[in-house]
Amino acid sequence: MGKKVTYPYHVVASAGESKEVTIVTNTEARPLKITRIVTVFPLGDYGELYISYWVGVKQVHPESGELNGDNVIWDDDVDITIPSGSSLKLKYRNTNDTETREAFIHVIGEYE
Repeated sequence: MGKKVTYPYHVVASAGESKEVTIVTNTEARPLKITRIVTVFPLGDYGELYISYWVGVKQVHPESGELNGDNVIWDDDVDITIPSGSSLKLKYRNTNDTETREAFIHVIGEYE
């Protein structure tokens, strides 16, 4: 078994904002295997914040579409490998053009 890691991230999306951010860059000389992603949309998000996860140009979670919700916890087992030198990115968009929306992320994995 390798070194287990958790990467927390707090998304704060301004009104109408769309953005891509890096959650983790694998700087180790070995692959990073992501085994679980927890995405929490708090009460009051009204399903207006959309999130997806990417490695390079490939969407890795969900397989297609985007996660969203209001008072919803997406606790998903995944099998995502991030090669050395690559990053896991999060893309989000807030479809509300007057209010900020937020989500809480935990990415859990292990170096092989």
